Parts: sequence; structure tokens; C-alpha cells
Amino acid sequence: MEKYYELKLDHVEAHRGLGDLEKVIHKVHYRYYVTNSEGFEAHLHKTVNIGDVDENSFTPFEELTKAQVIEWITPFVDEEALKIEVDQKLQDAFYPENLILEINN
Repeated sequence: MEKYYELKLDHVEAHRGLGDLEKVIHKVHYRYYVTNSEGFEAHLHKTVNIGDVDENSFTPFEELTKAQVIEWITPFVDEEALKIEVDQKLQDAFYPENLILEINN
């Protein structure tokens, strides 16, 4: 069965100010999705803490794109571990190990 995976940016948390800088992102919230060929979907909510800001390469919040933020967090995301976790969530939701059955007679 084919599966499709996607990381989508949810939102960010930022310090109002840090030194001379404003709206300094320190935490990124994202979702990691899996969709199988049958159309079933599951996702995980995750966060990544961003390290210290480099004032020389700081990008003002208003100029940031989702693609840039995803690029920032990619080195901190263990995609293989996410695939295992989200696959298990999909399995548990749509193909549970145990069945709940009623005896009618």
C-alpha cells in the first residue's frame, strides 16, 4: 500500500524582543501527515526549539516564508522516527489490533 508523507508548518512562538531584534522565533509547531492509497490519514503534532539567533543572519518575521522555517527545522526532525510513529497512529486508528464484538444471542 502506497503512503504519502508531508510536514506542514502549524505556527511559531516568538519573543517580542531580544536585544535589538523583534519577533524572534524560538519554537516551531508543525504537523507530520501520512495518507495512504485508500485515503486514510493520520497526523502528529510536534514542536522544535530553535537555538540561539545569529544577529548577522536574522530575517525579520515579516519577510519569512513557511518554506524557510521548514528548512530551519529540517536538521532537527528525525523523519524516519516520525514515519514509524505516524504509521502506527494510522494503523491503530483504521486497522486496530483488537476488534470489539457483541454477541447477539
